[in-house]
Amino acid sequence: MSLAGKAIHGCAGCGQCAKLGHCVIPDDMQPLYARLVAADAIILGTPVYYGSATALLKAFMERVQALGSAEKKLRLKVGGAIASGQGRNGGQETTILGIQPGCTSTTCCPWGPPPRRGSGA
Repeated sequence: MSLAGKAIHGCAGCGQCAKLGHCVIPDDMQPLYARLVAADAIILGTPVYYGSATALLKAFMERVQALGSAEKKLRLKVGGAIASGQGRNGGQETTILGIQPGCTSTTCCPWGPPPRRGSGA
């Protein structure tokens, strides 16, 4: 699925997902939850903007927490990250390292080890 053109707001920190088992923010994220639960694996891809993932992907990652906070709906799904940057040392490694905690906080299993120094992305 592509997030391009979608209106996805960041987490409001209201805690309703922990109480109700779903996020209450009405936006384009709502139909994506069922697709995430049905997926065999979740691979997040992003260009690198200023050494990090895009704001849209960050908002998406915050909101995916709604699936993991109460019922652990993504438990043991394979997760991964792909980052595309301009040239070597373009921030790809730091971007991937920023995505991996989002996988583990929703009880996904991040695929592969973190990048090693000098290995590229």
